[in-house]
Amino acid sequence: MDARYRAVFTDLRTDQAIDVLPLREVEYDDYLGKPGSLTATIPVPDTRMARRVRELVEGRTAVYLERGDEVCWGGIVWTLTPATDDRGLTTVGLQAATFDSYAGRRYIRANLSFTALDHLEIVRRLWDYMQGSEGGHIGVEYEPTAPPRPVRWPTATVTRPWWRRRSGNSRRWNRVSSTGSRCTGIR
Repeated sequence: MDARYRAVFTDLRTDQAIDVLPLREVEYDDYLGKPGSLTATIPVPDTRMARRVRELVEGRTAVYLERGDEVCWGGIVWTLTPATDDRGLTTVGLQAATFDSYAGRRYIRANLSFTALDHLEIVRRLWDYMQGSEGGHIGVEYEPTAPPRPVRWPTATVTRPWWRRRSGNSRRWNRVSSTGSRCTGIR
């Protein structure tokens, strides 16, 4: 690992420190609108380090990369893959994703209905539902709700480009578009 980074591992639900471990081959990214990722390798040169690495639990461990005095990346450890090379050196491959990846791994086991709500309010209610289940609270917080603003529902229109005209009784449309978004291949 580049000497300017430090990896701190904590329990996902309690945020209690587990360990600070060395990483090699670190690659990470962060995005707006989709989860970022981290891939790295943990060297395991002896049984002492192996015991330390065993404390990490997939889906229950958070990892924070620090650069200097600032946290530059944080997320959930999703995959730990042990490997041994041809020289007998053992490593553990680590894959993690930012905390918003939690939502993509949770199953919603109830029928939830949202009518005439702002999209941001729907997201807040989904996070509340996910973190409201036993053992599901991972500490994701958001700003309090602002006063409700009027909701404008875009009018969806169906368009057919000249090269995909409807023929006969077929009801296949090439494109459905609404204000600000487009879906292709709708049948």
